[in-house]
Amino acid sequence: TQGFVDNAKRLFAGRGDLGIVPSLEVLAILQGKEPFTGEGKKVYAVVPLLPPTFFHCLVRPDSPIETYSDLDGRRVNVLTGGSLTEKLSRMVFAALGIRPQVTHLKHDEAAAALLRGEIDAACTTTIAAPYRQVAERMGVKVITLSPDEERLIRDRAREFAILEEDFGKYYKGAGRAKVPTVWTLLVAREDLPSEFVYRLTKAIFENVDELARIYPPAKDLKPELILMVGVPVHPGAAKYYGEVGVRIPSELVGG
Repeated sequence: TQGFVDNAKRLFAGRGDLGIVPSLEVLAILQGKEPFTGEGKKVYAVVPLLPPTFFHCLVRPDSPIETYSDLDGRRVNVLTGGSLTEKLSRMVFAALGIRPQVTHLKHDEAAAALLRGEIDAACTTTIAAPYRQVAERMGVKVITLSPDEERLIRDRAREFAILEEDFGKYYKGAGRAKVPTVWTLLVAREDLPSEFVYRLTKAIFENVDELARIYPPAKDLKPELILMVGVPVHPGAAKYYGEVGVRIPSELVGG
């Protein structure tokens, strides 16, 4: 598909049973917000994916930009219009009251522009290969939220969690940074049979070791992570979580 938002649109339209969708889009579907107005299917969380979706901005290693407020007035790429990165950037910048000069380059174009110094920062929600290649050539910094910025995000953009991550695991030269974060989820359409979703959830968690051999971040997948995502859980998945001691509050079980 064209990405996470497109996945959400397809599920809402009843085309597909399962999909990979950000928590923000799940909430938009359940609350009937644009573009999910009118008749459509609800979706509920099944399993959170790792790593979480870190909204992070990369700058050159010699850049004076250290925090998000330093992006004010700077040339900042936020990917294509309608992308998850572009959507999250609007939310973060509005919460912080800053107005960067945004561009809408694709990952490879943005990486090349950052390398040439044609943009000051490249924001992304994925650990994309072009940025890793830039990091190999010159190193990069990932900017961090200041304490004041953290407070503003918590007050004005509560859809975000704020997590600290060691970005040196992904980009040469990068260190630890606190960044706005949302979860990406495996979700199921509301009318998918609960017994099927229960067996699917059980199969995933009982085969984490096998999944990790294919996709190493899966090694950290634990049932209790579902309590961090902040969106309603499919009843079939909730049944499995309850069996392994993770109690989903009743108001967060879809129905």
